[in-house]
Amino acid sequence: MLKNSHESHAKVVHVEIIKNLIHKNNGKKFSRSGIYSFCKKIGLRKVKLRPVHIKNDSEVIAEWRKNFPKVIEKIKREHPDKKVIQYYQDETRYGQKTITSGIWSPKGVRPEYKNENGFLNSWIYGAINIDTGKRFGFDMPTLNSENLQIFLNDFSKKIKRSEHVLMILDGSRAHNNSKIVVPKNITLHFLPPYIPQLNHIERLRSYLKRNHLSFRLNEKIEDIIQAGSDAWNKLTDEIIKSIGFSQSRKRCVEHF
Repeated sequence: MLKNSHESHAKVVHVEIIKNLIHKNNGKKFSRSGIYSFCKKIGLRKVKLRPVHIKNDSEVIAEWRKNFPKVIEKIKREHPDKKVIQYYQDETRYGQKTITSGIWSPKGVRPEYKNENGFLNSWIYGAINIDTGKRFGFDMPTLNSENLQIFLNDFSKKIKRSEHVLMILDGSRAHNNSKIVVPKNITLHFLPPYIPQLNHIERLRSYLKRNHLSFRLNEKIEDIIQAGSDAWNKLTDEIIKSIGFSQSRKRCVEHF
């Protein structure tokens, strides 16, 4: 059994450990398939571990969540005639580094794929509202403050006059930069470092790569940009809202 030193509730159990424990305590031997069936019956599932940075701190996460309602109230006071809307923002790089994902395959068959390892890349800049499913996306050649400025300026034009957007994003140099002029109808709120799981759009990045950008071979930058645009345009309100629901449900499980 492995235990995360920062989160005592996060435990990982290998099927062989369960198998050996049952044999040691009860003298009964079970096959792997029998153990898997038992685990499914009691609500366990086999998952791939999600890596977190060594500086990821559960106390910092709890403190941020505790203070976040105060941030919202402050913005409401500053903009009393506006409805405050929350958007989560981030970017994801994709291109000639082949993206892989899990697939279904017949037993005894291990499929192969052609792996591309080139240097042409593009970035999807995105912002999502997990309550309504609304989204705004741009495809940009690089990640920097100049391109974020373009993104913010265009996004600002889409905001209703009766609304003010609270945009939640990480504090990278491309985001938290004195060169950026934040539009008047947007307030940026930066997440603590090393804690991407607080940003709902992180799950959308995984969804796009897994479902629309994996196993692609891209010869030209035009192909890469087109692939990113096509992937973003396949999103629906329901997909965005389900990502937010899934993340909220995961948070409830973490605090059970």
